[in-house]
Amino acid sequence: MRAATAVRIILIFSILIISFSADARRKKKNKNKAPATKAASVNLVSKTDSTKNVATISRPSVTPVTSNAATVKKQEEIKPFAQLVVSFTSMGGGINAKARDQFLEHIQWFNTQNHCELMYDKKPWGREGEIDYCFFGNNQILIPTLYKQLKEKFTGIRQIFIKENFPCK
Repeated sequence: MRAATAVRIILIFSILIISFSADARRKKKNKNKAPATKAASVNLVSKTDSTKNVATISRPSVTPVTSNAATVKKQEEIKPFAQLVVSFTSMGGGINAKARDQFLEHIQWFNTQNHCELMYDKKPWGREGEIDYCFFGNNQILIPTLYKQLKEKFTGIRQIFIKENFPCK
């Protein structure tokens, strides 16, 4: 008999503990859901103008809640423009590695011919080796000549795109 009542008491206590913890989780969830609605549900303030005998009701101002992720996304959308962008793309079989090697050799040759060091950023963006080479800077003389040379050298190859004043990925 005592064992049966002990089992009942333990069962009742376990049910109470489970229900209280579930209730606490529910309250916490509802509390986290409604920070903006709490600000909107602030009591209205009523003022009476004694000269006109008119009651005016004003609502407190509610500032919208902005998330940090939205501001980060806006910052990521701004992409700097590069003077020259050379993109190697793929149509399911990888990039044209032979053309990329020719491009890198041409850049080395161009730098030695003009006694300069054109710097570029490599921006990989795909699964199959897709990459952008972005040339930044204010070299108004060498970049247009490099652009013309690359256009002439890589005409007819569909997987290479050469663009001037274009955003880099």
